[in-house]
Amino acid sequence: MDGSGGKKISQDSNWRKGSFLHPFCHLVIRAVRVDSPPCQNSTQSLAELLTKYRLKLSLSKTTLAAKLGVSLGTLKNWERGWTQPNRRFWLSIRLLTAKH
Repeated sequence: MDGSGGKKISQDSNWRKGSFLHPFCHLVIRAVRVDSPPCQNSTQSLAELLTKYRLKLSLSKTTLAAKLGVSLGTLKNWERGWTQPNRRFWLSIRLLTAKH
């Protein structure tokens, strides 16, 4: 017996996607990962965010691509919404766009 009235409670049963439920209270703890996608909590898409940021600062696509450390073709694909950045670029995009 494990002291819970004969029931075996698995650790995994306390986990929900993005939160942890404490077994003896109604407290739900939610967290946002530091490396979560840049537009996760935003209504605009990443393509719109990058384009608006670039135009707001009057940057060329080449300059913004160099600041992000990607090729011009990669930035064009992101701005068109054809592809999404890898996880390793999420933090740099978030930091760059959060400044302005």
